[in-house]
Amino acid sequence: MMTRKKTNNHYLLSSAKNILGLSNITFDNEIIGLIDAGQRDLEVSGIFPPKDKPDPLFERAVLTYVNANYGADGNSEKLQRKYDAIKLNMRESGEYNAVD
Repeated sequence: MMTRKKTNNHYLLSSAKNILGLSNITFDNEIIGLIDAGQRDLEVSGIFPPKDKPDPLFERAVLTYVNANYGADGNSEKLQRKYDAIKLNMRESGEYNAVD
C-alpha cells in the first residue's frame, strides 16, 4: 500500500480550532485524533495528499471531517454531506490517487 506524507497537523490543529471557535488546549488531543481519522478516512477511500506540497482541497476535506465529527450540533449531518461530496469529487478527479 502506498501512503504519502500527511499534511501538517500543527497547521490543521490551529485551523480546526479556529473553525470550531476554540482557543485553549483542553481539546487538542481530541481534535488531533479527528484530524488523523479524517486523513485516514481519505486514504482508505484511495485519496492521498500530493507529495511535494500542501494541498488546500485535501486540507479542507480534513477540516470539514473534523467539523462534522466534533461535538454534536445541528450542522453535523450537513457537514458530513459536504465532506462526502468533497471526498467523492477528489476520488473522481484522479488527482489524489497514489500511483508511486
